[in-house]
Amino acid sequence: MKMGLLWGLVAAAFLLGGSPGSSWHSLRYFYTMIWAPDQGEPDFIAVGYLDDQLGGQYNSTTRRAVPRVPWVRKVEKDDPHFWDWNTDRAIYFEWRMKTYLRKLRSIYNHSRGLHIWQHMFGCELNKDGSKKGFMQYGYNGEDYINFDKETLTWTAAVVPAQVTKRQWDADLADCHRFKAYLEGECIGWLQKFLEYGKESLLRR
Repeated sequence: MKMGLLWGLVAAAFLLGGSPGSSWHSLRYFYTMIWAPDQGEPDFIAVGYLDDQLGGQYNSTTRRAVPRVPWVRKVEKDDPHFWDWNTDRAIYFEWRMKTYLRKLRSIYNHSRGLHIWQHMFGCELNKDGSKKGFMQYGYNGEDYINFDKETLTWTAAVVPAQVTKRQWDADLADCHRFKAYLEGECIGWLQKFLEYGKESLLRR
């Protein structure tokens, strides 16, 4: 699959995820995996946005996480291994999403055709000081399943996702880890990136 098409689908995922709206600042990640007809292995791309700025990306061709705006390189001064760590994380999610896409094709009985598996997650800081975190998945352009960090459960958006809900609800360790990430680590990185990129954001 050509990377141009893949980038177009990532842009669509960004639109599906919505704009920050009433939020003051947001940190959002979009992982997209596409399995085309007669394709040996699926294509994968991961992107991260601070507000509307594309901060970094990874794809299955280069297999390396790289910065996309100059200010992101400031992170390397504090953490020289930052991009190595992000590369390792992207490779892990690439494997995880490919594994589950195989399951989805079985759940839906989709042996042929173009299939898209998307993972969207992130956090927001609002003007009133409140914080928000979200994590959701989409399959073939439609909502599939969403995480509720308050109840530590998943909400199935379609009937086939009930299978996934039962499996993921049962993994309480993962649910607690996702909640901790959305409420802690994600907000921490959002605040740190805002400090690194404040001059660029002010200009915009």
